[in-house]
Amino acid sequence: MLHESNGSRKLLIKQRSDIGALLVDQIQSRIGSDYRVKIIRERPWASITFSGTRHNISITGSVSNDIEFLSSFATQLQEHNFHLPGHFVADLVANIPYMPPPDHLALEILTIKDHVASYDRSV
Repeated sequence: MLHESNGSRKLLIKQRSDIGALLVDQIQSRIGSDYRVKIIRERPWASITFSGTRHNISITGSVSNDIEFLSSFATQLQEHNFHLPGHFVADLVANIPYMPPPDHLALEILTIKDHVASYDRSV
């Protein structure tokens, strides 16, 4: 069994290369322990010039009818600068269901591989 302190947990997060896991970790740290953040689906995405991944993420809360908080959090998250080595968030769409109880938030996040950031300038 692996035991870890907060310091070693941060180190493990920094060492991860899975962009979806990094998104979940960063969203979870922002929203707090009253909510659960998980990946529902990931699928590759590409255009003629870019490649990346569409991440469908669900945030569920232990507090029902918390639509004001979830709406405010979704707005803040759209302005958040994620730390994703070699990638960036190109699009983030948040959806709070209209059907009661509005106790979850659905996110679709498009991450793009940043070829400029990963370009080795020593060549």
